[in-house]
Amino acid sequence: MEDLPLEERLNRSFDQQEKTEEKALELEKLIKSYSGAAPLMPKRKYGQPVEELVPSFGITLRSIIESENPRLAAYLNISTGYHKRLAEETRRRQEYIDNFKLKTEALQQRNAEERLRREKNLLRGINPNTGRPFI
Repeated sequence: MEDLPLEERLNRSFDQQEKTEEKALELEKLIKSYSGAAPLMPKRKYGQPVEELVPSFGITLRSIIESENPRLAAYLNISTGYHKRLAEETRRRQEYIDNFKLKTEALQQRNAEERLRREKNLLRGINPNTGRPFI
């Protein structure tokens, strides 16, 4: 780049800064679109990438970004694995519910069989508690 004339170097530098600003504005707009994030966003100088501001993001802003857009959090290197833990917790909860439903259905079946057995014994004249014939 040193071999180029001054005007060409200035043009390239300007174009690079404009591209950086466009990317930064896009990221900044996305972050500010999340509920509660706009007032927490630190001020940025013209041409400064948002990535340079990440160390000054507070824990609240980081949490908002991660909860709203886990891919953006990964891009900014602020992901804590929240969504992965949440998905695992949801999966475990669903397994528990399914297992509980199976046990409940088995118990209902067993209770229905016991009720039917007691009714048959009553019709035969057998005491349902002792299993002996009524006298």
